[in-house]
Amino acid sequence: MHKDAPCGFLIHELRVHGDSLWVATDLGLDRMQMPSGEWTHYSPLGEQGALVETTCPALYEHLITWVRSSANHSAFANSIFQGLYITHPDFLRERLFAAPPRCEAGMDAGTAR
Repeated sequence: MHKDAPCGFLIHELRVHGDSLWVATDLGLDRMQMPSGEWTHYSPLGEQGALVETTCPALYEHLITWVRSSANHSAFANSIFQGLYITHPDFLRERLFAAPPRCEAGMDAGTAR
């Protein structure tokens, strides 16, 4: 996983303020300190969508859990999997196959067909 890049898949806007490059993406806001190249990541995971500091792996994990635990089959949910498939396929593969498969109501994993 790249530590030297924004967390999102699509960049919406770039701004330079002082010695920081701010990057607005589809998954939040990222700041690169230009002298050091160090990134800080913020995502709307706080109460009522407040931005909180996070890491890319933690953000991706949260998004995968959200999609898998709900009936979220929206275009946004699909774009998360497509983005991870393109940018971080090993991360996605590890997370998808780390959990047992979900089954239809009333069936367990041993009886699902």
